[in-house]
Amino acid sequence: MAKFKTLVGRENALRYYETLKSSDIKIRVKRAAGKNPEENHAKHVTFSTLGRDFSLYLQPSNILSHDFKASIVKGNGKDAVFKVNSGAFYSGKLEDDSYARVNAHWEGDAMMANIITKDDIYIIEPSWRNFPKSDNHSMVAYKFSDLKRDGSGKDTLSHSSFCGIKEGSSGSDEYDDIDKKELHGQVKVDEKDVGRKKRQSPLLSRTVCRLMVVADYTFFENMGGKSEAATAGYLINLVEFVNGIYSTTQFDAIHQQMQGIGFEIAEMRIHNESTSDSVTLQNGEHYNKKKEWATKDLLEAFSRDTYFDHFCLAHLFTYRVFSNGVLGLAYIASERIGTVGGICSPLYPKYQGVRLSLNTGWSSSRNSQGRLLALQANIVTVHGHNMGSEHDPETVECAPSERGGGKFVMYPWAVSGYEKNNKNFSPCSKEYIFQVARAKGESCFSEKKEVVAFCGNGRVDQGETCDEGWETSQGNGPCCDENCQLRPGANCSQMNYECCYKCQPASNTQVCRLSLSESCQGQVNCDGKNIRCPNVTNPLNNQPCIDDGICVKGECRNFCERQNISLVPCICPKESGSACHRCCRPASDKEGTECKSYNVNLPDGRPCFQGTCLHGECMKQVQDMVQRLFDIIESITIDQVVAFMKSNIVGTVIVISLVFWIPASCVVSFIDRKRERKEKQTRLWKSKSNRALFLDEDRSRIRRIPNMRSSRHPHGSVVRHFGHDNETVL
Repeated sequence: MAKFKTLVGRENALRYYETLKSSDIKIRVKRAAGKNPEENHAKHVTFSTLGRDFSLYLQPSNILSHDFKASIVKGNGKDAVFKVNSGAFYSGKLEDDSYARVNAHWEGDAMMANIITKDDIYIIEPSWRNFPKSDNHSMVAYKFSDLKRDGSGKDTLSHSSFCGIKEGSSGSDEYDDIDKKELHGQVKVDEKDVGRKKRQSPLLSRTVCRLMVVADYTFFENMGGKSEAATAGYLINLVEFVNGIYSTTQFDAIHQQMQGIGFEIAEMRIHNESTSDSVTLQNGEHYNKKKEWATKDLLEAFSRDTYFDHFCLAHLFTYRVFSNGVLGLAYIASERIGTVGGICSPLYPKYQGVRLSLNTGWSSSRNSQGRLLALQANIVTVHGHNMGSEHDPETVECAPSERGGGKFVMYPWAVSGYEKNNKNFSPCSKEYIFQVARAKGESCFSEKKEVVAFCGNGRVDQGETCDEGWETSQGNGPCCDENCQLRPGANCSQMNYECCYKCQPASNTQVCRLSLSESCQGQVNCDGKNIRCPNVTNPLNNQPCIDDGICVKGECRNFCERQNISLVPCICPKESGSACHRCCRPASDKEGTECKSYNVNLPDGRPCFQGTCLHGECMKQVQDMVQRLFDIIESITIDQVVAFMKSNIVGTVIVISLVFWIPASCVVSFIDRKRERKEKQTRLWKSKSNRALFLDEDRSRIRRIPNMRSSRHPHGSVVRHFGHDNETVL
């Protein structure tokens, strides 16, 4: 069973997570993926975590192109072919949610999966990436909405940004020195590329952007755990997630004719060592070199590889911290034919002998607080720039408030993932991408790969009565022969039908559909006659379901709907004293509608106004100043100090001068004040108005001795005799 925890080791990232062991995940092999013995079968996966039951139907993914290849690159620049098991990657759906999209793969016994629902994104990944190794768990599960927010209500990524370069204004002073011609696309390009560009109608026959994905040595060491297979799996999983969002988005708002635009990985390059100084790209520094990179410099260094011109886009994955919290940078595409930047960009002759591939971008899986969770949203944003989208403007339509659904994925600052819009493109972004895809898509997009029908692919195609996948292709299927026909005496194959057992219809005791409390649907058994699961519902009643709800005739009514069917959940303001109570308001959704408390505490970890609930109190998610200070101190290295000094010579000279000048000036000032006091005392002593005729320091030498004898001076002054020392004070 999963272990439930309050977050300790990753307090800067999540409010809540749960751990899983491989034994917590039940896998039923249903059908084969192809004729390759290394390809896995399609799977029915079930497990419970984060307060709900999951039932996943997974089919082999087509995210890798038919000619996909991968390579490992050493520090000397030499590469070697690396074989990736393409049959280990899956995509699919949830049994109880037709909207949901799932992509998953396995790293040994550990599963990595992204489950996108209407309400949230569920992420499951091997626990070694974020937590110390343990025998008690091998996976961690969390929700995108459980990313911690800071005091402003934003998540832990809220001080990080994603940048695009285009059209004369970069949005940051750091990029002001970029050639204006490059930004506007007003450059001469290779004639061989210009001739193939032409404007197309909205309906595209080609919809797939072929990617070149590259992992530098920092990503390989940290996110890949120094494992080529783990690095490749993580990269493929990320691209699969991004593809799911793009391919289901309708970019043509008017004609509704541009859906299905997506990605496939054509080639992968993994650097398992930092590149030596002797290896260059067009006499420039290699992007995989061990050094501190500025954001724009890294993008330009990556763009020096002209091999990327063979692809629709090239993307670099890294694990570095950059200034101003930047997590990604990309060239933005333009809909104008012949311009550079983004998808389908021709080579750009920057200056004599140097050409750049501007169909590039990079993203980092690390920020100032450490390893970045939910990197998927970062990649969506960077690819959005490459596809032509600008940042969403601050308008009601493209950057609505939380009541309006929240910010969209191309908002300049990272979104929390809690609002419904956080996983979608805004109308502004859709229009940007639509214009670019319509103008340039046909020139470098590819046709979508279709599943080929053949005996042994695990599907019952036309003319077949069964198909048990790899076993069928080898003639070893228990129910199905090598021609995909049922063997004598067999009535079905359990690889193809849920209600089949040992080649015969299963009894009515065999479960074909599990009980899912979240959807308020009970268990369904076979009927003992048919080989398909009965198309019936088994609605649950009075059973608990999500959000403190209860099942009513097969539907889950949340806490507010239990009070009144016309109510919806809301968050009470903190000043009301009910920020961590169950609160509801009328579903009319009018501005100013009162949010009413029902005096029932929310579970720990649930979001409240600008914070998180803990024991019924709304705790602001802001690090104290001491922790921030120590975080800064601990993150400073000698290399960072040296790099800062080199890039800030004037400031460094001033700081070093102040280190010596301030103490020296204090000493000089102290000596001057002491000398001034001495001179003042001397002037007063010499003054004619001074009748005492002694200095202050002289008084300290007058001591009263018990055996002292006095005598009267002839002129009336007292003469005192002290022991052996005779000292007279007039």
